[in-house]
Amino acid sequence: MMRGTDLPAVSMPLPGPQSQALLERLGRAEAPSLTLPGGVVWAEALGANVVDVDGNRFIDLSAAFGVAGVGHRNPQVVAAVAAQSQQLLHGMGDVYANQARVELVELLARRAPVSDARVFLAGGGAEAVEIAIKTATLATGRPGILAWTGAYHGLTFGALAPTSRAAFRTPFAAHLSPLVVRAPYPYPYRWPGDDPATESLAQAEALIRSGDPVQIGAIIVEPIQGREGEIIPPPGWLARLRDLCDAYNVLLIADEIFTGWGRTGRWWGVDHEAVRPDLICVGKGMTGGLPLAACIGRAALMEAWRVQGEPLHTATFMGNPVSCAAALAAISTLQEQNLIERSAALGAHILDRLTRFAATCPLVGEVRGRGLMIGVELVADPETRTPAPEAAAAVVARLQQAGVLILAGGMYGNVLSITPPFVISAEQVDYALAALTSSLADVSAAQHS
Repeated sequence: MMRGTDLPAVSMPLPGPQSQALLERLGRAEAPSLTLPGGVVWAEALGANVVDVDGNRFIDLSAAFGVAGVGHRNPQVVAAVAAQSQQLLHGMGDVYANQARVELVELLARRAPVSDARVFLAGGGAEAVEIAIKTATLATGRPGILAWTGAYHGLTFGALAPTSRAAFRTPFAAHLSPLVVRAPYPYPYRWPGDDPATESLAQAEALIRSGDPVQIGAIIVEPIQGREGEIIPPPGWLARLRDLCDAYNVLLIADEIFTGWGRTGRWWGVDHEAVRPDLICVGKGMTGGLPLAACIGRAALMEAWRVQGEPLHTATFMGNPVSCAAALAAISTLQEQNLIERSAALGAHILDRLTRFAATCPLVGEVRGRGLMIGVELVADPETRTPAPEAAAAVVARLQQAGVLILAGGMYGNVLSITPPFVISAEQVDYALAALTSSLADVSAAQHS
């Protein structure tokens, strides 16, 4: 029986025959590009372990896109889901409330780093971002949004507008809002100047002052950019951004969908600089495994949603009682089991180990992170810092065969993303780090031979 803290056990070349057969079936029925080739098909997950349909066991260093912070199939979450399912499986969005929804929005309002908070529930992170943008537009009357290079806020049309990556945007450019302007996010490892914090803020201020092509009503920002490479801005930058917003009466939207719920070793990414945003978007780790997100904002701003007649934004599954019950259990587990403190401690340990290893491996350009949100950027040449996406893909494949699941991301596809469940054991961490450093050393040797 799997315990969730077990070490890997892989008994065959991957993907195994059952995974291959299921992936072939999937390819005949599912739209292309929705499932990446070469992976395994999951059958079961618990804690930090995943088992595939062929019986191979893995350590999950991704927490399934950061969702399973409290661990896969967390017992408290499972119990809450089971209990709620026996009472009320589905509510009615904005028409009839349910008790789990009431308790959750009360908890979110208390926990959010927002003054006098009000909560607008959503089905997923992209929708929460769109609600935040709509709120800013309603409350300020200024439709312009300032976003950043390297931003990832989701791929639905409203969220895609502030998202940065050209590959996502270009096919749909004609449909995207022209009301988004973009400033350079301070990416210290790749910044061309001497002072990324000051220089990036100066460019943002120039865009706000110009009012061209639109008047800026809000700035949306990830406290740490996640999908584009675990990019951490310089110390003090986020606080200075808050000051810039105050100086020009611009709302600050914090996209904490990835960084929230303890991922960075604090409840929120903004907590590292004691910043209080006007609006915050949350999701991913909030439920431990079910779809749910929220936009939380100051009451004075959220009052803009009060209208006569039909709501201006709603959805069939808004405030789903089962998802709300899961969130209540997951948030309680984070606090009762001190998992946020564990995220900080384990993250510091992993960061130290990998930083020391990086000094011996020319393939590793930089190791960076906070809590259990760590990026390992791979480069073909440490002097030119040329991205090495092929090397990242090779390391991912080697680790999968060694029983460790990890994702390669970043805007160049060259950053290994380490975002495991907070419940991962010390033994599992040591195994995963040994496998990771061995794979990096082997790929580096091959690259530099």
